[in-house]
Amino acid sequence: MSAVKPSSHENFQPLTDEQVGSLYSAVGCHEGKAIVLGGMSPNYRYRATELHRDLFVGPQGDSPVFIGSNNPYEWTQNSFVPNGLVKEEHNDCREYLITDFGYEEGRSLAGWQLDLSLDMPDSISLRGVLGMSKTRPDKTTRPAIDRLNIFRMLDHNASLSAVELSDKLGINKRTMTNNIDWLVKQGIVEYDAVHSRQLASGIGYELARHFDLSANGGSMREAIYGTITEMQKDGRTVFSASDLLTNTENMYSNKNFGIDSHRKHAYQILNELIEKGHLAKNNSPEIKSEISLNPFMRTIVRQILDVSDGVRQNHPDFTREGHLIMNEILADDEMVKELVAKAFKNSPEANGKSLALRSSNIKKYLEQQPGADLSKIAEDLSEQGMTKSSIRETLHIMRKEGQLTSVKNKNINNWYLV
Repeated sequence: MSAVKPSSHENFQPLTDEQVGSLYSAVGCHEGKAIVLGGMSPNYRYRATELHRDLFVGPQGDSPVFIGSNNPYEWTQNSFVPNGLVKEEHNDCREYLITDFGYEEGRSLAGWQLDLSLDMPDSISLRGVLGMSKTRPDKTTRPAIDRLNIFRMLDHNASLSAVELSDKLGINKRTMTNNIDWLVKQGIVEYDAVHSRQLASGIGYELARHFDLSANGGSMREAIYGTITEMQKDGRTVFSASDLLTNTENMYSNKNFGIDSHRKHAYQILNELIEKGHLAKNNSPEIKSEISLNPFMRTIVRQILDVSDGVRQNHPDFTREGHLIMNEILADDEMVKELVAKAFKNSPEANGKSLALRSSNIKKYLEQQPGADLSKIAEDLSEQGMTKSSIRETLHIMRKEGQLTSVKNKNINNWYLV
């Protein structure tokens, strides 16, 4: 590999949010991607076979631990090109050329991220920490940036609830729950919940964001808003419908709101709050949660945040050091093999292929999201390495075995546990 290309930033400029997101989506979340991009030379046009042979298998030495013939091409086509790190050209055949942005900032981040991965436990890969790195044009958010923001918030606070994290970071509750569930499995964050009895009414609500509405005039709306506000002050984020209405009645017993005789009206108000995004349905028994960083992972999380700060500041010295790290790693095939093995040993794709595991994941999901359709299930379970086709196949097998049933609505199946 040639010497580090001198930085062209005499007066360097910090990177934009979009640029940082593009870098992490392309090479920040997967050791294999970082190795392939890190091996690209400027001004050389790579064919698909060269991406695989020279940039992925070659650096692993005489005994590669993983071949993955299609992976380097798919990474280049689906991640590097859409994020502006590589451009596609059509000459006699399709060829790929690393851009200035890809070489300068992308290759540097790749080096830093591989260095971080080597410091992490063998059971945790970059993807385990930062989430999926696949570019999805229909998505405006990037999982890695969400994770970095979660880490930064937890590093600055001893503990926070899921609702507080969602509210402070502007991440919807479902996405936040998926993030926290995954980070708990990876041992990066700890999650403690205080539980009440199971919701007897079968209907539960949770705060979707900080509740600050008020109403006047002695109305039922005033009673319900006041009750939710008081529950929020007590740290309650999840409550049953019966608890809510009972507490409302107790709080305002000196006012003749007639709650028992007007429950239909009360539910209309609650449903209106759901439609406006203040509440969400939740049948979990959980009433309060505390999320914090695992003390044993705090040092690594801070290293991850330090790198992300360096990426954003874009100082030439930081960029140059990332290149030096990349050179050192590529010169050691044992180090490369260790990184490749970690990426694929811990990948959801490698661990999510058994029918039993897919069935278990779908069952747990439908317990929380009854009536979800295939597209919704696939979107929410993609983090666990389950593809839409594998989920479709598993749903039909589970229905044949009597574990699931489906109800067709406008030619779309909504799935339920039996």
